[in-house]
Amino acid sequence: MKWFKRILATLLVIIVLFAGIVSVLGTFAKNDLERFESELRAQGKLGEVGKPRSARPEETVFHSGPAEESAISLFIALQAEMHKDGTKTKDWPWYETVDKAASGLFWPEGFSFPEDEEKRLIEVVRDEGELIDRLKTIAEAAPTPMEQIVQLMDLEAQPIDYGIFSGVLAYCDLLRCDAYVSHIQGRPDDALKTCEALIRLEGHIHDFPILIAQFCGSAIGVSTLSFVSSMLPRAKYSDESLESFADALNDLNCAEAFENIIEEELLRSRIYFSSNESGIEAPMLYYGLRGLAMSRVYRSRIFTFLRANDEKEYLWLVSKYVECARLPFYQQHSVKAEIEAKLDKLGWTAPISTTITPIYSSIFTRQSNHEVQIDLAKVAIALERYQKRGRYPDALDALVPEYLSEVPIDQFSGEELVYSSSGGDYLLYSAGENGVDDGESDSGDDIVWR
Repeated sequence: MKWFKRILATLLVIIVLFAGIVSVLGTFAKNDLERFESELRAQGKLGEVGKPRSARPEETVFHSGPAEESAISLFIALQAEMHKDGTKTKDWPWYETVDKAASGLFWPEGFSFPEDEEKRLIEVVRDEGELIDRLKTIAEAAPTPMEQIVQLMDLEAQPIDYGIFSGVLAYCDLLRCDAYVSHIQGRPDDALKTCEALIRLEGHIHDFPILIAQFCGSAIGVSTLSFVSSMLPRAKYSDESLESFADALNDLNCAEAFENIIEEELLRSRIYFSSNESGIEAPMLYYGLRGLAMSRVYRSRIFTFLRANDEKEYLWLVSKYVECARLPFYQQHSVKAEIEAKLDKLGWTAPISTTITPIYSSIFTRQSNHEVQIDLAKVAIALERYQKRGRYPDALDALVPEYLSEVPIDQFSGEELVYSSSGGDYLLYSAGENGVDDGESDSGDDIVWR
């Protein structure tokens, strides 16, 4: 029995020593995390959750009435109505027709549908006129002040309702189909006005200070501008409708909205590491990490040091992405190299950080693509307005200041967008992600407007 008691005593000593080491490591890790948080706050990078700022331009006139009459409230109410009794987006009577047609509206050849499909599309647009008008009403409403958005979404309490955005892309497709019908029926200004409503709807979606809103809003913008690039050469538009569409693009302030959302992700980082189940469930389900974050093992005191280190590394990584968000794409490379080097070193020691943060790289590329498309659209609209003089300009400088406040810089190359005109037409494109003008070749990644 003596040997058994000795073994038991030895095991107890080992357990006590292990517990002591884990406790000390946990204390060091938590203190390190607190020091790093203090540094971020001192640098102005870590504020208060639930109190984001608006990304709208300074001169924006916001909704001044009750919160329940704002654009965001109207949008949330529409979503609740459309999804009542558990109705899913794919169950809407018009969804299948619109979804099938919408994929074709990305491309120029989409302007020639088979006769039966076109007839059915016209019927859907007619039958869903009330919904289309409601979407346009929301789009045309004044922007919602951020304090009302915080109130409507209860952001200070930290729940995030991703269901708010269910069906957004379907609404976008329905409006684009409405624009298409207006176009083929010889009402080009009405078609452009619907596209303007889509851009303004994107602005309202971007006002939500959460990452999935950025996905939805950018998807609306990308599909709309692809449609507009196909539509513009096919008809003549009044200067009033072109100017109004340009105003909608200028009101987006897409880059600052993205910066705000990345900053808010940094502020909300504690949600991913919290032991509060109700607070952590939605984000973890969104990132596919619920099993890890909700694990009793990962949340146990034994792994306090691992969790605190993971949280610190996550804060560092996202703070670096905030730096990226404040820079044009062509200046982001050195910061991204730091991020990649850090991720290579972390491995299993920061499981949540190394799973979530790589997602951001693709988000930044997608965001820059969208910003470039917006700039291309601004220039294209200005070119159409200039062309009413009888020709396109020889250089983009001729558009300033009457049609553009300045010539946009290509997010990818850091130089002016590539432009040339000849024979009553023009060529306009961005250098694309590689930052090199590939001469619009198929082997390159140039983003061509026309």
